[in-house]
Order: sequence, then C-alpha cells, then structure tokens
Amino acid sequence: MPAVDPRAEARGALLVATVSGLVVLFAFSIAALKGGLLPRWLAWLGLVFACSGTLGIVGIATGVGLLYGFWFGGLFGFVLWILLVSAMFALRWWRSRPAPAATA
Repeated sequence: MPAVDPRAEARGALLVATVSGLVVLFAFSIAALKGGLLPRWLAWLGLVFACSGTLGIVGIATGVGLLYGFWFGGLFGFVLWILLVSAMFALRWWRSRPAPAATA
C-alpha cells in the first residue's frame, strides 16, 4: 500500500468539510430568501459567501491559482455568516420577550 501524504489527506478532509458547509449555507440562504426568515441582505450575503467558496473549490480542484483566494472568502465568510445569523436571532428573541411586570 503506498504511503499517503498527511497534508494531502488533511487538505482533502478540509475541502469536503468546506463543500458540505457551503451546501448548507447555499440552501439556507435560498430558503431564507423564499421564506423571509432572515433579512434579505443577510440571505444575499450568504449566497455571496457560498459562491465565493465554490469558486475557490473549483480553483483548488482544477489548479487555477487565481481562484484560490475565493476559498478563504467562502470558509471565513461561512463562519462570519453563522455569527451574524446567530446575533440576528438572539436580537430578535431579545426584542420579542415580554416586558417585565412592574412591581409596586
């Protein structure tokens, strides 16, 4: 059995994880646009990050060095988008809480 380069194996695992994250990001952004779950700008931002990551994956898979940077945009954009969506949901929850009862 030939020796496997651990760096190539790690890179492959990271690419698979990135692809699955981008699929989730793309699908959730489309659903948010159709259902109104998120503000439209946040759903569009998710689509931009998903497309950026997809371009980067294509660049890495085909060896086109010009597209490599897009992969980082998709990877870190995914993390940023998750944080923004979480903050938006937390803010929405905070605003929807009933006012505390006044005590005399």
